[in-house]
Amino acid sequence: MLTFTEKRVLQDFLNRTESADPGKANETIYSCFLAIGGALLIAACLFLANNLSAENLKLVFYPGIATGMVILFVGAFGTHYSTRTREQKQLASAIKKLMN
Repeated sequence: MLTFTEKRVLQDFLNRTESADPGKANETIYSCFLAIGGALLIAACLFLANNLSAENLKLVFYPGIATGMVILFVGAFGTHYSTRTREQKQLASAIKKLMN
């Protein structure tokens, strides 16, 4: 049997997972962010390799790398968040079945 505090903790967890919106965390969209960020990083490196100059380094390489890294990190965070939300929903449904 569960104690009163354990039941309260489980109810709080169930309430938090019900309020999480998995529709906002679509893995496909964030996977596309990962692909776009990676492609931008590779394109910036290839462009610099083809035409190496100080001007291209300032105007193309640094902004391309910075933007690619930001898009890549957004995609990685979103993928992690959507996976965590999905797993929490599955865990909450299992806990509800065990509590009833």
